[in-house]
Amino acid sequence: MSKGSKDVTEKLTNVLTHLSSKQVNTIVDEMIELRRKECDECQSNKVLCILQPKCGPNRDFLDILIGIEYKNIPKFCYGQRLRETKRHIDLDEEISGGTKIYLSDYMKLNGLKRKKDVILPDLEKIKGFIAGTDLGRSLVVLINKDIVVADVEAGTVTFNPWDFQLTRKNFESFVKLLIKRYDFLELHRLVEEYRGLWILEVKVKIVSKIVETLEEAIKRSHYLLAYELEESDFVRLIAEIQLIRSMNASVLTSRQFEPTISLGELKEALEDIVTVARNLQEIKVKPDSTS
Repeated sequence: MSKGSKDVTEKLTNVLTHLSSKQVNTIVDEMIELRRKECDECQSNKVLCILQPKCGPNRDFLDILIGIEYKNIPKFCYGQRLRETKRHIDLDEEISGGTKIYLSDYMKLNGLKRKKDVILPDLEKIKGFIAGTDLGRSLVVLINKDIVVADVEAGTVTFNPWDFQLTRKNFESFVKLLIKRYDFLELHRLVEEYRGLWILEVKVKIVSKIVETLEEAIKRSHYLLAYELEESDFVRLIAEIQLIRSMNASVLTSRQFEPTISLGELKEALEDIVTVARNLQEIKVKPDSTS
């Protein structure tokens, strides 16, 4: 996203925050009416809808309609979404961030009985299930490479919602879940140093301890602070992840905004650490030049 687009998005978000429900509904209804004309045109050409949908390769407008619980979604387009999702599941491919389908259809795609009231043990039956957490309204699970968020009340599923904003309340749950994507990392400790600043420590099994390599890796990392050598073949990597206070606060309100970080930013921080951890695993013992 360009800086200009980001500025407009932030201003629009601020404006919408202070509109009445009636005003917001008017804007949403007009937007849907305009986009549905393109949507009908797209669906009338099935080849176009399959290969090059007008709302983009990821069918973004469809995600918006499902997200706002719009009842009259484009059926043919949604059918393509289900086929695409099923293919990704069968091939164990990561599903595009923000992709949405209905929870009942997700259960069916995984060979499970459709249920009105889904609980975490139901999702644990899905092939490839690694871990999950119950956040009340939502169930969040790690299935193979995908973070899957099931909104039980809305009856929807969102795959890899990297734009989702994490707060202090759910940050720890998502760290513990997301880190399980990497089977060679072990979470050692996660503490909030002070409000919004978290210290993350992971243990990594390594081939050999080349301290100089670790020091250089930490210099290149945006998140790693230090390391500690443990036992005979483990190293503990220590990182700092800072939740940032929202900059969308209006001059017309004194509301205090929680410091947040997006799920995508958390993923980026972990991948920075993972890059170092993978390199440590690949280090080969250097021959002794003096022998």
